[in-house]
Amino acid sequence: MFVAFAAVAYSGAALKVVDIASKWVAIGGLVFCRLRWVMWSLVAITKQPTAGAATTAAGRAVAVRGAFLRSQARL
Repeated sequence: MFVAFAAVAYSGAALKVVDIASKWVAIGGLVFCRLRWVMWSLVAITKQPTAGAATTAAGRAVAVRGAFLRSQARL
């Protein structure tokens, strides 16, 4: 009887250790994936092309036209 009780207690302790270990593995995997996602996002942000002269000029033209239309709407 004692041997059976010891075996059940041991298997319960082993299951608890495995349960705790599996939770830490899951947490570690989640953290690893999240950090990898953050790093890839930062890489994607830094690799974006910078605005050239044509893009800047077009944006400026749109802004000037918007300001002109707003000033005309006030009249």
